[in-house]
Amino acid sequence: MEDDVTGGNDERDQRAETGSSDAVAAADAPPSGSTATPSAPPPETTTAVEPGPVTIGGSQVTGLHATSATISQSRVESLTSQRTDLNQSSAQRVETKLAQLENSTAVRIETDRLVAENSRVLGVIAQQARFVRSRVGFVISPQVELGSNSRILVHLGPLNSQAAPAVSTRTAAAFGAGVGVALAIGLSVLGRRG
Repeated sequence: MEDDVTGGNDERDQRAETGSSDAVAAADAPPSGSTATPSAPPPETTTAVEPGPVTIGGSQVTGLHATSATISQSRVESLTSQRTDLNQSSAQRVETKLAQLENSTAVRIETDRLVAENSRVLGVIAQQARFVRSRVGFVISPQVELGSNSRILVHLGPLNSQAAPAVSTRTAAAFGAGVGVALAIGLSVLGRRG
């Protein structure tokens, strides 16, 4: 009985050495009555420099340089292009002339024009930015328009809408001055006691 067990392994090792991958896969496969479910393939990781338009869906991209990029249901670490459309995707760093986000998230966007709808962005540096039903951490832009249900935490520059950010440049300066005065008074009182 021991010869049958070791013989099977030797046979599989010989097939692996000769390069017969189908035989090795068949030897490693579960029995036909087994209920093992095949696992989904891992997402594709791509790093590319493309001279023309690029469309990516359902993958993970580490770095992409293109004239135009349309990305759907994907994750992008770094993207540089003239025009970028993100739909149901996430991006860490985007540098582009024109960016359009829909149901997406981004960590940092540097662009001339940005339109974000139902999206979340941590930081934006833009010449023009428009947000509709979006949440933004900080924005540096001379021209910002807030649509319905949009919120900006910190904004540097003029705001072209009725809604105000949680912290503007003026309120941040006033808060900093208030904290400075409070610390100076507190330290002087503690200095007299000691």
